[in-house]
Amino acid sequence: MVEHPLTFAGGLAVRVTCARDADSTLWRVYPAAGGPPLAKANTAVRDGWLRLNDIHVTPEVTRPNRSWWARVRGLQETIPVRGLGLGGTLLTEVQREAVRRGLQGVTGTFTPESPSASVPLARFYARHGFTLTGQDLRWVAGD
Repeated sequence: MVEHPLTFAGGLAVRVTCARDADSTLWRVYPAAGGPPLAKANTAVRDGWLRLNDIHVTPEVTRPNRSWWARVRGLQETIPVRGLGLGGTLLTEVQREAVRRGLQGVTGTFTPESPSASVPLARFYARHGFTLTGQDLRWVAGD
């Protein structure tokens, strides 16, 4: 297992973990202070390509409010997690993994959570060098 710390906008401190075996890799992003994963990506090697099976970023997390009075009253604060770069960090790790393994690149299926998420998700993948053909995603190593 490989692990490294990162800090994102708003001071969100996280640790990125990577569990790798011969055919698959699972990345997870955890809050540095502990708790459930904020984001995850799962890949498997198929036919000379790294297949992106899943990438998911939690929309928001709650934590005890930082102010003394709010903590005494048990109030929670909600922190939006999407849009901070967690998914992009994982996608970059997936691309690096394809290169490390000497594969042709990364493929996957374009699966937005809702119809309204299609355009932003397509832009997200395009920013990371992916081409989108129908429901197929593709990134070629070295392009």
